[in-house]
Amino acid sequence: MSVARPILFYQLSLTSFQFPRAMLGVLFPYLVTVYLAESPERVSYAMTASMLPNLFVLLFAGAVADRLNKRKLLVLLHIANAVPVIALTVLLHLGFVGFEGLILFALLFGTTLAFVQPTLDGMLNHISSMHIGRSVTLSVGMLYLVTLAGFALASSVEWVGVAPLLAISSTLFLVGITTSLRLPDTPTLAAKERPSILSEIREGLALVLSSKTLRLPVFLMSSAGLILGGPYAVLVPLMLRDTYHAAGFDFALAFAVFMVGGACSSGMLLKLRAIRNPVPLLIAGYSMGGFALLFWSMSPPYWAFLGSIFFWGIGGGICLNTSRTILQEQAPSTHKSRVLSVMYLGDEGGAPIGSLVTGALITTLSLSSASAIPGTMVLFISLLLLLALSAQRNEAKATQDTGRL
Repeated sequence: MSVARPILFYQLSLTSFQFPRAMLGVLFPYLVTVYLAESPERVSYAMTASMLPNLFVLLFAGAVADRLNKRKLLVLLHIANAVPVIALTVLLHLGFVGFEGLILFALLFGTTLAFVQPTLDGMLNHISSMHIGRSVTLSVGMLYLVTLAGFALASSVEWVGVAPLLAISSTLFLVGITTSLRLPDTPTLAAKERPSILSEIREGLALVLSSKTLRLPVFLMSSAGLILGGPYAVLVPLMLRDTYHAAGFDFALAFAVFMVGGACSSGMLLKLRAIRNPVPLLIAGYSMGGFALLFWSMSPPYWAFLGSIFFWGIGGGICLNTSRTILQEQAPSTHKSRVLSVMYLGDEGGAPIGSLVTGALITTLSLSSASAIPGTMVLFISLLLLLALSAQRNEAKATQDTGRL
């Protein structure tokens, strides 16, 4: 198999996961906020349920991806992700879907989905023929573009209907089986050589905690999940419904604008040479979400709200690219999926807690307060990190000057 073909089939496999996932990223909040017209508190419960499996599954998923043949695992994941979507499609067509049914779907689908990214990341490192930083940026850029396409199709929900779009998404999951089958096999640990899953998870956690290089991106992404991801998941659909009285197309447009921002930042990073110190860039991208949240607390006009989502998307793309690049470059090849799964656990695992807290803030205070409080926290953390980096540089410079004397 030529060098280019594994990358091609990898991107196609990524597409067959991400396209339907993007569609469901619009359809699920639409079902909760518009189709069922639930209260802010119940919307926060539903969004929490969609992210909750990450808290319990991601570390296990990383360990499984490191020990098994990733090609075969990706094939199984295509099937496993399609099954709950097919079930929801049938129930919706029969008119049997209520709030409890959507919670169950979110838990099942979130569980199967949690295995996908650690497995894809491990496969990328196995087949990449270029500098891993460029490979990561290309895959992230592709992820954003595919997500945009999924949002565009999901935006037709009010004309096409939810059930037909769900049927399309489940079909796309199944189509991806053919592309994953064309990927190369990866090494598999023999059963007698495998330590316990728990010991492998402990190894991944210990490696992250003991490494100065790995700790910071994991901390920042964990903070982003809790203080940025959770509020984003709850505030965007509620502001669209209650502040801007938006329709289904507006839901897709708002989520798509975020992805456009991420795609733009990925494109800009591809044009740059390798960055010697990506940490300040990572902090800058992180802080952009805080500025957006503070802006939302002022109830901006609709066009400015979309502009701030685009601005946040640029920061999100910077964070995702730089954090994944640092971890891919610094983690040992035998631990990459586990190390990346620790980062994903912090990012996506903190989001359910952030969603619940956001729902409580909206219920007890207001939408504006639920935006302003996490926004202020993000900027405060960014300022502390920048001051710490500045002090570290000054200390290193003083040490060098002392050595010259």
